[in-house]
Amino acid sequence: MYPFLPLDRQYDSGFGATADAFKAAADLLFNDENFSRSPNSHLASLFLLRHSIELYLKSIIIVIHRRLTVPYRADDIAAEPGIQTASGWKPLDRLHSLGILYGYLKDLVRQQSSRLSTLGNTDWSTFPDDLDKHIALIHAADERGTYFRYPATREPADDREKSSFKRSTLASVFKHLGPDDPPSRALFILDDDDNVTEAFSRDPTPLTDLQAAVIYAAEWLEGVHLGIHIELTAGF
Repeated sequence: MYPFLPLDRQYDSGFGATADAFKAAADLLFNDENFSRSPNSHLASLFLLRHSIELYLKSIIIVIHRRLTVPYRADDIAAEPGIQTASGWKPLDRLHSLGILYGYLKDLVRQQSSRLSTLGNTDWSTFPDDLDKHIALIHAADERGTYFRYPATREPADDREKSSFKRSTLASVFKHLGPDDPPSRALFILDDDDNVTEAFSRDPTPLTDLQAAVIYAAEWLEGVHLGIHIELTAGF
């Protein structure tokens, strides 16, 4: 029911519905063959999914706090949604670390597990090991939420890995042009004597492990978010 309400009227102030919108957009792009053929298109799709993960985590945190009347700060029920981090208090709208958000959510659910169990039939305190692993991988690559958003961050070596085109050699390019190989694209830089000085070839599967982690986490949290809304907010 919540998607049909204005964002500001929803139980979690619209965080979950916005996450749904980002994930739906990413799913459409992943399934669009024309878009997927565009260089670096995976970065746009992964950015949308990564942001949906962040919003799903924030939505679930907000729902639990509100439904169980748990203050964000001790004895301050009116405090805005936020988390105490190692560097100080962070409002949710200024916190982008998936590792911190996920860790906080796990602690919150476990602390409130007995109260949550009275509101539905689901044991929300159990988190799959695979989700722990995938969130950790995403956090390591994109703690600030900028890795998929910008071409250059603070880790040049990691930035090179996300590009659709990578440095190669003439021999390597021709090695993958056999009759049974998939179509490929490459760029050769020539000197004045037409000698190849540089070669760049397209990586058909950049960021394979990271992409799998983002997809898994987004799909898992989409389901948890929906279940939380059904059991704790009656769908609102």
